Amino acid sequence: MGKIGGTHIPQITEAVQQGRSKFKELASLTDAASRLADVLPKMFDLDASDGGGSGSGPRTYLVLAQNNAELRATGGIPTAWATLTVDTGKISMSTFGDPPQNGLFSQDEAASVLTAEERNLFSTKMATDYPDINFTPDFPRVADIASQIWHRAGHDDVDGVISVDPVFLQRLLKVAGPVTLSDGTVMSGDNAEQRILNQIYIDTDTQAEQTDFFTMAASEIFTHVLKNVDGKNQQLVQTFQESVSDGHLYVWSAHEDEQRRISGTTIAGELRSKPAHSVTGVYFNDATMGKMDWYLKREVTSTYDKTYPSGAKQYTVHIKLTNTADAAKVNAAPDLLRGYDHNGNPRTGEIETVLYVYAPNEGRIVDWTQDFDQFAVHDGLTVGVKTVTLRPGESFETTVHVLASPAANENEMILRQTPLVD
Repeated sequence: MGKIGGTHIPQITEAVQQGRSKFKELASLTDAASRLADVLPKMFDLDASDGGGSGSGPRTYLVLAQNNAELRATGGIPTAWATLTVDTGKISMSTFGDPPQNGLFSQDEAASVLTAEERNLFSTKMATDYPDINFTPDFPRVADIASQIWHRAGHDDVDGVISVDPVFLQRLLKVAGPVTLSDGTVMSGDNAEQRILNQIYIDTDTQAEQTDFFTMAASEIFTHVLKNVDGKNQQLVQTFQESVSDGHLYVWSAHEDEQRRISGTTIAGELRSKPAHSVTGVYFNDATMGKMDWYLKREVTSTYDKTYPSGAKQYTVHIKLTNTADAAKVNAAPDLLRGYDHNGNPRTGEIETVLYVYAPNEGRIVDWTQDFDQFAVHDGLTVGVKTVTLRPGESFETTVHVLASPAANENEMILRQTPLVD
């Protein structure tokens, strides 16, 4: 595979060091910032590069590029995979390519690899089909399965897994400036998302062309960014902070001590939180089998209702989904954009989405205005599941009341959801 080889990037090192300094300034106020300040320099081998010690040694991470045009709970299908190696501030990255098919689990293996709860909610496809490993909203679990698949395909073990998506790539281009790809496409901080997540599916009609474009764009944008961030440290740090806060950047460490340290922070992307820090999850998986989610407008809000004598707080979660597609335009596009129904026939503009509402830890779902298809338990959390199918122009709305644990006290509930496209 091609490499961004032999590139020493002091600007990125300095930017992360600057971020670490900012984290330390906030440590007395923010526990998460303090823990990130402790662990990130070790994870990315920065201590040696700034003269502060011998560092932790070279690190290699598996990088998953998620495609939000086909929703998965953590963002989108992980279309392109690469490795990023960091050694005393020197960064090298392999070219993004197709996920390793020969590392996937068989149906029989999936029965033991996945828990009964995972099989019930997400099917065995979570282990047998690479686009579905992130049916679960629990990023550490996604990363664990991805790293196993990578190893089974004959690669060395990785030190962790990093997830990015075109939203993050576009934000990086706002910092680094536009780039002209090898096919002549100009990508900028204003158009990258639309080109990657929508236009390519209008302009081409084969899976191979679409996948090749996605992997090429991811590789060449990263190459460009790594070489063009000189003097933009503050912008780079802000971009990383923004992308972590809204779920467009996740990190998992294969080193247990490091993973324990970042556990509970936004960058970890965990399903479960402590009862004292209540989280309600609203996640989505695409069932259209196309790239229609560019046209799915999602509006999810939460508001405080009341506090019970027990101290438990009730919140209202409102969810609205709208299919914004123009029927004539999408039906003139290739079938691969519109996807296929369960009989294998091309769709005609509808978007089919599976909605999951997770109650807070030690909390519950109180009531709802649209019946769920199923209630289940996932890692001790109650989850309501509903499949929604929308024709162009149609909307779906539901209101769900959830109860947080009394252990939360004065801590307000956090709403976590599948990352939105800007």
